[in-house]
Amino acid sequence: MESFDNDAEGWDDVEEDPAFVSKVSETAFNNEKQYAIWTPDEIEGRQKNVIEEAIELLGLNEDDAITSLKHFNWNPEKLQENWFNNEEKTREICGLTPLKFLVSRNMNKQDLCYICYEKLEKDK
Repeated sequence: MESFDNDAEGWDDVEEDPAFVSKVSETAFNNEKQYAIWTPDEIEGRQKNVIEEAIELLGLNEDDAITSLKHFNWNPEKLQENWFNNEEKTREICGLTPLKFLVSRNMNKQDLCYICYEKLEKDK
């Protein structure tokens, strides 16, 4: 059997293909993850902003906003998308009071419509 000699075959004379090296470098760069490091105060501030946005945009109280955001892993875009696609289903999966009970309960406590802000008559 013939012995294999790396030196005789020119294995030490590696020629790099510039296109291959460039492609590997681009791929490695594109797969890098970028991270931000926040202090506890910065995290708390961001949470408060997201909660306030949910309260204002979705008309939730603070507890319901926090509960909903926790369900969607503090992703306000995901919460809003689900909320505006199907509020009743989103309330159900987040464990919030169903809309049908919420509206009837609040009508006794307020005298303005949530939608048009006209005065509500309790008998209608």
